[in-house]
Amino acid sequence: MKNYDITDYIVSGDVEKVAELASNCTTDASQIHIPSPEDNAQRDPNEFGVCIYHPRNGFMNKYAAYSKGMTELNLGLLKTQINEIPDEILKVASTNLQKAAAHYKLDFPEELKPFVSEEKLDNNIVNITSIDETAYHVKLASTAPPIEHLYALPKKKKYPITNTELVKTAESYFNTYNKDLELDDRIEFATNLNKQMITLGISPTGLIDKLAHLDYNKLNSDFEYHIKSRIGYTHDEEVAGLYEALLEKSAEWGVKKVASTLNKIDQKANLTYYYGKNIEDPILSTFGLDKEAEYEIDGKTWKDSDFDKIAKVNFSDLLDSNTISELSGEDRIAVFKSLPKPIRDNIANEIL
Repeated sequence: MKNYDITDYIVSGDVEKVAELASNCTTDASQIHIPSPEDNAQRDPNEFGVCIYHPRNGFMNKYAAYSKGMTELNLGLLKTQINEIPDEILKVASTNLQKAAAHYKLDFPEELKPFVSEEKLDNNIVNITSIDETAYHVKLASTAPPIEHLYALPKKKKYPITNTELVKTAESYFNTYNKDLELDDRIEFATNLNKQMITLGISPTGLIDKLAHLDYNKLNSDFEYHIKSRIGYTHDEEVAGLYEALLEKSAEWGVKKVASTLNKIDQKANLTYYYGKNIEDPILSTFGLDKEAEYEIDGKTWKDSDFDKIAKVNFSDLLDSNTISELSGEDRIAVFKSLPKPIRDNIANEIL
């Protein structure tokens, strides 16, 4: 089922989206209680932006507006969904969330104002069967990205990435099964997926995140280390000789030729199983870093090395030990964004 409100994103596991929205809230994120679907079902439908009726699933309360924090979160979310959800739902939700915003003295997004109904609504119920499917598909088509952004592999028309859900599916597939793709397809897949993630405001994770910061025209400064690691795993003298010969030629050959050759030798040596475990795959082993990753947060530019400094500064008066540890982990960007803004500001003043 499609994700509509904040609760849907939590249930689907997309906590990064919620953390990003929470980071922009004026409400202290730690004070916002995000309800479960069961909690929402027990509440008065009039406390929500819209109540969607589905013949099979019954009534579903969406876009909670019974607290300042939830209203602000759902307003931030709804304005990102203007091109993704049916107008019938968008109009009812916008109209009712505007009333809630006025009640809690919150700014109402300019992007949503055209969808607010000038006439009083009888109720906030939208019957899913009454939605104009033709108009909805025309809307999706008119806001679709250029053809090169429709697929991770556009020439083969494989792995569609037209919206957030498909992008998440493609990212999960790539992080799990990238070893099954040809080397050139891996690079193209990662490049196109990363571009679309930037367009949709999604932060890449796993292997996609690593590949996003590579320079495909520069040899990895640690290439020799990666080659010697492979030699240590093979007991075949012929294969070891191939790795050594490639190391000697790496300075003369183009970087992509080096990566392609390394890929073939790895297959011959049956080392693909160890990718991501004990050795890096040919892409990460061969290509150099473009530059250190940068992140714009609260109008300030953060680098990965800046986050490494957090563990070295005493923030025990602001953070518990678990949070400090998480700020050094893979999800540190999402964790940092989920912190209340005053705490983020205090950390930034010390680190940057």
